[in-house]
Amino acid sequence: MSNAGWKLPAIGWWLASFIFLCSRLTSETVTQSSVVEPLHSSTIASSAAWGPPLSKLEFAQAWAYWPNWIVAALVAALIAVIARRTAARHSSWLAAWILLALSLSARLDQLIAVILVVLACSRVAPADLPRSRTATLITALVVSLAAMLTTIEFGIVLVVVFLGLLSAASPHSTSVFNSVVRKALAGILVATPFVVASFIQPSFFHAMIRPLTAACYSVDHQILPSLVHSFGRGSDWPAAFCLLLVAGAAIRYAWKQADVERALLVIFLGIIGIVSRAYLWLALAGTATFYIGRLRHEVRVSPVTATRNRIVAQLASVFIAVVHLYWTTNVPEDEFAAATAERRMVDTGSWRIKGSILLTNLDHAGDWNSMQAPANTSLLMDNRWDVNRTELLEYVGVCQDLMDGRRHSYRRSDGAWGGFAERLGEWEPSLIVLDSQQLQAIRRLSVDPNWNVLSIDARRTIFGNPTSPQVRAQAQRAGELFYFLEWPNSRQGVAADGVLELGTPSDATKVAAVFNAIRLPYAALRALPDDKAIQTELVRVWCYVELAHRALRQTGRLSLIDQARAVSGLRTLEENRWLTTSQRRDVDTRLRSLTEQVSDSVLVPGDGISAAEQEIRILLADGRLQEVRESLQALETEAIREFYAAIEACCSSLSSAALKRMELATASSELPQQLQEEGYFYLGGLALELRMPGKAGEFLLQSRDTNDTSPRKSLRDLYLRQLLLISN
Repeated sequence: MSNAGWKLPAIGWWLASFIFLCSRLTSETVTQSSVVEPLHSSTIASSAAWGPPLSKLEFAQAWAYWPNWIVAALVAALIAVIARRTAARHSSWLAAWILLALSLSARLDQLIAVILVVLACSRVAPADLPRSRTATLITALVVSLAAMLTTIEFGIVLVVVFLGLLSAASPHSTSVFNSVVRKALAGILVATPFVVASFIQPSFFHAMIRPLTAACYSVDHQILPSLVHSFGRGSDWPAAFCLLLVAGAAIRYAWKQADVERALLVIFLGIIGIVSRAYLWLALAGTATFYIGRLRHEVRVSPVTATRNRIVAQLASVFIAVVHLYWTTNVPEDEFAAATAERRMVDTGSWRIKGSILLTNLDHAGDWNSMQAPANTSLLMDNRWDVNRTELLEYVGVCQDLMDGRRHSYRRSDGAWGGFAERLGEWEPSLIVLDSQQLQAIRRLSVDPNWNVLSIDARRTIFGNPTSPQVRAQAQRAGELFYFLEWPNSRQGVAADGVLELGTPSDATKVAAVFNAIRLPYAALRALPDDKAIQTELVRVWCYVELAHRALRQTGRLSLIDQARAVSGLRTLEENRWLTTSQRRDVDTRLRSLTEQVSDSVLVPGDGISAAEQEIRILLADGRLQEVRESLQALETEAIREFYAAIEACCSSLSSAALKRMELATASSELPQQLQEEGYFYLGGLALELRMPGKAGEFLLQSRDTNDTSPRKSLRDLYLRQLLLISN
């Protein structure tokens, strides 16, 4: 029965794992995964960095990238095999937990590496099968060679093989002296070829100890997110806890057997899996396989009970996977269909741009090592943290300065000089590629005259140096498209190919956040999906905050509608218990920035308003819409009462009907002129938001005709110029 676990996996385990993986695909903007290590080439890092020989073969690179759903099906099959074996030898419920943990932590680009780790942990390390030492040695040799030929993570496989062979070098029945001598000789025999290879090619040694250097590096996790510890992200917690549980049980089992080498093996896998999330999946797969392989007997329960437990556990796993799929997607059908689509990122392969590329998220290096990258470009630095530590740390420092907006020289805490301008002048990158979730860095760089936005998608926002004619041409296309989305006008729209990709609804939300970060809130509101997901609501409120600040900055007066929607939305978000700590901190900061700017000088439209009207304006500025509704009856004039009632209706729920009500209230002949001018200005902005540029222009022109010298003149004229209704 010892080989029963390696038969074809039950369909339930595979289906549950595949659904889990598909739910993760909806948040991955990359639609293909590399099953072969891509060729690494960077300007700063050494070109002599060791790479697997397989990746240097032309035919291998031609077949390196596979659609995510195909790789996910293969990964699910591997996970199902581990789950089936766990259910056969231990418990169906432990199998379900391991399946959940492996599925949520799986990295599709590590498929070959994890297969080899599983083979090493199942065929070399446990030695629980009645096999000869010769067979074990041959298996170890084949697995080791396969690892060195095919994957950059061969070091983990070699450690597993080395410790497994040491443990098998001497049976427990021999004396202590003989055991030590045999293990020492075996260790020398196994280690000698790798020591020689390391002297001949030092980068081979650096690649071999990648897991150790990953654990030792202290690098900004925005720049190398894969080096964050496994408890640093909530999505990795199930896998991290599962790894601790299984590793603890395996260490206890090995220690009872006085098997020091195999205890060290599990400790090694546990440490690298917890310290660096880049190795969490590899460590968990190897540890689970090793532990289950050490159990010599299946759990003794009746066949009926065992069958029932397996069926229930598989059904429960499939049910949880379906719930997870629904929970993690905004619109499940649209998300899943779009997740398997071919285009979710801007295709930069057609760009005729030459030069080097600076990445602020080195985990994205694979995007630029693929055939989809511009032909004549190279990375300044990639994600090979195992080479050139000094250059990598300097590169990380420059990226940190860039994201913090520290252009000029300053003295860092370690005594070195900082500031990104001088280094960029030396490196002369043509492109700076920011992670699209690095919104503060995108906001800062968007106002730098030396860099223009070239493209936006949910994964990356690309800036270019306009000194190059090719970059200037791409920047012009991007600028025309982005400004057209912010202020639609009579000009023909610009094609989005090579500039913008919205992707799935969740992708579109990230793109909208970038639009808002570069101060294009109307474009952001147009890009947002029509749903009530928490991320969508966050970005929508951020847009209202941006519009409120824009109005006050340009006019010296509050925009009551934008201010009320922003503050009201922020107060609603404050009560949402699903916000993360950083999101809650952002909400508090923005709320303070809006409420502290309210004063009579920016709130009151002019002299002669009543105390009741003043109170309503204060309530609107403070986002207390319910109190506004209750206070409307205190206004004596019907026209003024309807005007503020229409404002409140637009703030509560903007629609064509609410816009029409606002238009009728503003057009009333009994409404004071100053309120009419204010109302038409609000109508212009609301019409822009509702994708009605023609009506927006009419309302803004009526606002100008009502009072051409109001404080809103500068912002109103800016909108009219962008809508091509007045000349510069």
